[in-house]
Amino acid sequence: MWLQLKKENFLIILLTFLLYSQVFCAENIATRRKINLFDLCGVTVKMNSKLYLINYPEYTLPDEKLYSKDILTEYKKIPYHQKIPFIGCGDFDGNKRTDIAAILEKRNKKGTLIVFHQLEGYKYKIFVLEDEIEFIYNLFIIILPAHTIIEGWGDPAIPESNGIITLQTDGIEFGEFKAWSVLYYWNGNNYKKLVTSD
Repeated sequence: MWLQLKKENFLIILLTFLLYSQVFCAENIATRRKINLFDLCGVTVKMNSKLYLINYPEYTLPDEKLYSKDILTEYKKIPYHQKIPFIGCGDFDGNKRTDIAAILEKRNKKGTLIVFHQLEGYKYKIFVLEDEIEFIYNLFIIILPAHTIIEGWGDPAIPESNGIITLQTDGIEFGEFKAWSVLYYWNGNNYKKLVTSD
């Protein structure tokens, strides 16, 4: 009898904990969707720009607390880093408006690298550059300024790693800490990819 009560109490406590965790997680996600992504830019945004993920319910911001302290420390040592590893702001398409590149979390807990090109009237054109990404809390975005000269990794087996380019607009470097990185840059119509390390 006593053992049965203990089991029942344990199950009640466990179910209460699971329910509380789900509610807390849902509230945390809802809070992150209400953040104006432009407030996370590491650069000053001249226009009063607004972009909320509440308008894109399939995505949520990663939880910065899930990045290790070591990774956040390393990120801040990188030239051109911004406030947080998963948001980068710049003029990627050369229309004099600030755009946003973001590593976002999907409902299946995998990530996507997405770019929001800012148009008139707080409207955005979306480009998905990478999808179904694993281990998003090891990844980062760096924004390289226009006119930066970038050389590819130079692996003959990887055509996208060869060449030297001069950025005409701000570029998006995306990668995993101490592992690999790629550069995405605008060619006037779409994004091109250059593998910069492997």
